[in-house]
Order: sequence, then C-alpha cells, then structure tokens
Amino acid sequence: MRLQKRLSSEGSSDDDESVGKDYDVVIIGNGPSAILLSYFLSGNWPYYNGKPIDDPILKERLRYVSQTKSLVLQDLEWLSEGMYDSRTMNPVSILFDHLFHPNADMLTNDESVIEWRYNPNNEVRHIVLGMGPAGGSWHYMNNSQLSVSLAQWLELPGYSYKEWFQENQYKVPNLPKLSPITSVHPDRTHTALVGLYYMDYVKKQNMSQNFKNNVKVTSVRQCTQNNIMHWCIEGLQWVDETTTQMFTLFSDNVALAVGASNIPRKLYITGEHYDFVCHALPDIETMINQKLPVLVVGCGLVALDAVLKLIANRIPVYHVFRRSVKDPELILNQLPSAYADYLQLKPLMTGKCLNNEYYKPLPQHNVVGILPNREVIIEHTNKMLAYKLHVNRVIILVGLLPDLSIIDNSDSLKEDPQKEFNIKTNPLDIDLYTYECRSRKGLYALGPLVGDNFVRLISGGALAITHGLFRKEYDAFEDSE
Repeated sequence: MRLQKRLSSEGSSDDDESVGKDYDVVIIGNGPSAILLSYFLSGNWPYYNGKPIDDPILKERLRYVSQTKSLVLQDLEWLSEGMYDSRTMNPVSILFDHLFHPNADMLTNDESVIEWRYNPNNEVRHIVLGMGPAGGSWHYMNNSQLSVSLAQWLELPGYSYKEWFQENQYKVPNLPKLSPITSVHPDRTHTALVGLYYMDYVKKQNMSQNFKNNVKVTSVRQCTQNNIMHWCIEGLQWVDETTTQMFTLFSDNVALAVGASNIPRKLYITGEHYDFVCHALPDIETMINQKLPVLVVGCGLVALDAVLKLIANRIPVYHVFRRSVKDPELILNQLPSAYADYLQLKPLMTGKCLNNEYYKPLPQHNVVGILPNREVIIEHTNKMLAYKLHVNRVIILVGLLPDLSIIDNSDSLKEDPQKEFNIKTNPLDIDLYTYECRSRKGLYALGPLVGDNFVRLISGGALAITHGLFRKEYDAFEDSE
C-alpha cells in the first residue's frame, strides 16, 4: 500500500491524542531535524529548478535530473557520489547542502536551486514526539548567546528566519529588542530567537497536528501486533505540570532525531565526582566575588564560550586542551571572520598576546586526576611532564552524548559497538542513502546522531529518509504528479 496519511476509524480531529493508533512513522525528538523530516513527510518535496550550479561535477550530473521528478525519487547514490566535506561523512547531506545553500562556505548567500512543491498524495501519516515546544534544545540556550551558524544557515524551507523576524521582532518576550543581525556579528543571531522561529515555523507550515509536545518517550522496541512486526513506542505525556498519562503507539518505522546533547561526556578520571567539578558552566555570579582560579577543560565552542565569559568577568582561567594550537582540526582554526568573538582568543591561546592576566592556556595537556583538596593533576600529552594546579572549580566541557537508553542494546546501533558514541568518529551506523540503521530495519536516524551537527546539513537526512521510505513501497519509482 502506498505511503500516505491513513485515517483511523475514530477520525483525526485536533482533539485526537493519537494514543494506540497506527502510524507510518514516529519521529522521536522535536528539534530542527524532526521539524524538517516532518516537513518532508507532510507532502513537501524538493525539485531541482534547472538553474546552473558552480560545482562542475554536480552541474554535469544535474543535466540528467528531471525538473518534474522530485529529488526524493532520484538516484541519490549517483548524484552524491564522490562528494566530500570535512564536517560530515554523509554524501546525501553534502549533495543537498550544495543545492539548498550553493557556495555557502564562500559566504555569498547564493539563491537555492531547490523548488518546493506540496502534493497531498505524498503525505505520510506520522507523529513527532518531543519533551518541550517544537525547536528542541534551542529553547534552553542562553538568551544572549549568539548562534554558531550564520542566520541564513539555520533557516528551514518555505519560511525564512528574516521573514519571521520582521513579523515578530516586537512580540519577542523577555528579550531586548534585537536586530536579526547584530552590528558586531552581521550574519549571526541569538539562539533564543532561533528557538522561537522553529516553534512558529511548525504553526506557519500547518504542521501542528503532527506534533505532540511535552512528551517523554521511555521505550522503543520491536513487537508483534496482529502477527505483524511493528515498532512499539511507550512514554508519558504531561497533562499539566504535575499529572502525566502513559501512552503506547505502534508504527511501521521510527526516526530518531534526539540530537547528541543529552549527557555530558566525561573524562573518567579519579575525582571527577567531586562537587566542585562541573560538566556545564555554573552560575558565574557565584564565582565573581571569589576571583579564584577556574580550570576549563576542552576546546570546542562550548568550552570557548565558557572561557570568554569567565575572563570577561575577571575570573582567572587555566585552559586545558589536548590539541596543539596549530592543529588544523582545532575548531578555532576553522572559523571565518564572522566569529570575531571566538577569534579574539586565538592570540591568547598561541601566546602571541600576553597582556591578559586572567587567561593561561595549557595546550597539549590532559587532566589525569582531581584531588579532594582541589588540586588538579595536569600531564603533557607526551607524558614527559606532569604537575599540579590548585583551583576553585573544574569545568569539564569535552562534548555531549545522546541518550539512547530508551532502545534495547543501543550500543549495537553505533559503527563500533565497543566504543563510545562520537559525532565524527563513531556515529550511528546507517545506510548512507536512506539513513536506515543497518542493524535495525525500520529504524532511521538523522542529525547529530549520524554526524550531521549543523542545521544546514540535516536537510539531507530528511531527504534520505523520505527517499528510503518511498523506495521501500515501490519496486520502481513513479512520480505522484
């Protein structure tokens, strides 16, 4: 039977809680990855509009792409063959980024060569389950924090961030009146605004009926219903602040869009459990009056944010990171000029600027132990030098892990089941052209779980999953128009 929105015998009114009903797809998580996949499954499909593109190899392949046949039904393996990007290993994500954001890394803001068309025959009965409002973790970031990505790279199809801001700039609660772009950082915006944009995007695109917010999924497992193998999804839905009700859903397919930001990654060293050791930036106000030194471990953007905030408040910082300051893999060496706030750290980290009394870099060092008297044992990566530092707090910011405990034997989903999840080196093991988990049929994943850590790259995952779902349904593709 063709994938499409199936109506139950009870109907499909807005009051229908969808408990116990069948779905073609249940999406777990409600951040931008889930929103984009829902957009595709709501019948919105991308088409190549025929405009030229600069990439010579892709330009030649696009000559053979019909403008009347959606990319969902094209040969994605052939179209994306040989594509490379250091930020992801997924060729379909790179392909769609080239089409949706042509020459984005050149900061040209070229017009997309994608045209979106809605066809109700392409709708797939699905539900999106999320803990809070649509937008996911974007609602829980610091209100004053600037987005890492440029504003245009955070947009979803059909309703731009700029359009949203022009309509809502005077309605935004609890925030100063902000420009969609700031004078200091002309292409970036504030993370709290992005969260509100994603929440309103769902309403603007008439997708609200497919979203169940304030839901916690507790179990995802395969089961048999009426002698047919399904996925069984169990969880709790908040009726009000203190009351929950249990629910069970049955679905042919599950898509994991839970991100990779649920659990702080640990160093697994002695003393990491002490109460003066944190895995998130604590309230700076509690440290300002003490003016005692703090040790920050890590050199990703979250760690750099912490360092910047601490030294801005004149709190002495020892900054420990394992890479050389000249390492091209160091995130600071990959940022363009739009990231002036982070780049101001570069001369401090390299030692070229010595006039900041509140910052001491310790490149190519590891923390190997923490003592109860607040002494931290530091070791050079060549293991030839080790010494102790006395600090007030230790803040470990070395990345985050997804919470996949809702799935039995979730380790088997990783490329290397024996190693810890890592966005770059050990993501979930998927078919590169359908994003279906190789070890579990009917289970899909997208976004950071599969190594696509930027919003501009997750569209490719939504395309690949939709492609995979419809490829299952047909022996031969046939355009629905």
